[in-house]
Amino acid sequence: MTSDVSHAEDPAIGPGGRRGRSTRWPRSATTQRAVLDAARRLFSERGYENTSINDIVQTSGVSVGSIYHQFGGKLEVFTALANELSGIHAAASARAAKRAAGAESATPATIYLAGAHAYLMSTWKERSITRIMIGDDGPAGFSAMRREALERFKHGTEGLTIGTPPLPDSTAYAVTGLLHAAALQIVQVENRRTAKRVADYFIDLLMCLFDPASALEEQPAQQSWH
Repeated sequence: MTSDVSHAEDPAIGPGGRRGRSTRWPRSATTQRAVLDAARRLFSERGYENTSINDIVQTSGVSVGSIYHQFGGKLEVFTALANELSGIHAAASARAAKRAAGAESATPATIYLAGAHAYLMSTWKERSITRIMIGDDGPAGFSAMRREALERFKHGTEGLTIGTPPLPDSTAYAVTGLLHAAALQIVQVENRRTAKRVADYFIDLLMCLFDPASALEEQPAQQSWH
C-alpha cells in the first residue's frame, strides 16, 4: 500500500511551499480495512470481473480517489486481499506444524503434512476468495503471485523424498501438485464435514506416498493431523 509522501513529493504543495487545491486522502488503517472488507464481500458474491471500483466505493464508503491513491486500482486491492489471506493460511499451517513437531513420533513427513492439512482447512474457511486466488477466473496479471506461492510450497518440501526421484525437485512437484488439486476441490465444498474428508483424503494419500507401510496402518497415520 502507498505510504505517506514527503513534503517535497506532495503534489498538493505548490511553489514556495504553499498548499494548492487538492484532496487530502485518508490513510488510516480503518479506511484500508473498510476497502478490503468491502472488496472481499463483493469479490465473493460477484467474482473479480463482475466487481468494479465503483462497487467497492459504494460498499466501503471510501472515495474512488482515496482507493486509487492507497492501493492503485482494483487489481492492487485484490492483491492486497490475497496477500492477507495467504498470511492467514501460512499462519494456520505453521501452528499445526509446530504442534506436530512436538509429538514423540514426529517425522519430517508428519510435520509437513500436519501443516498441509491445516492449510487446506484454512483455504476452505476462506474459500470465497481463495477459489479466485487459485482458480482460472482471477485477475489478469495475478499469475506471478500464483507462481510465487507454488515456489513457497516447493521450498517447504525440502528434505522430503518419495521413492527415487528422477530429478532433485520431482518430489516437490508431486507433493505440490496433489495439494493444489486438493485446494481446488476443497474450495468448492460448502459443508465443513465434507471439506475435512477431502483434506483427510489427500493428506492420507500423501502419507501413503511418503510411507507405503502407512497404507496398512490407517488409523495411526491419521492421528498425526486429525
